Amino acid sequence: MKKCPLITKRLKKLLRRVLVAWQTEIESALSLAQDEGQIAKEHDPKQISQYVIANYGGVRYLGKVLGK
Repeated sequence: MKKCPLITKRLKKLLRRVLVAWQTEIESALSLAQDEGQIAKEHDPKQISQYVIANYGGVRYLGKVLGK
């Protein structure tokens, strides 16, 4: 399978930066919610943020595949 020629090293680097920033913001929000007692401290904000982002990507993919 050939790689997409539109995904350059520069674009990949920029997309990675956006993804890391997004994950960091989600983690911060979850940590704040823990500090305020809205989410139990036993939950790992990093793992939850990864779960949220992965599921968002999955939903987007399904929407494209299913045409919704």
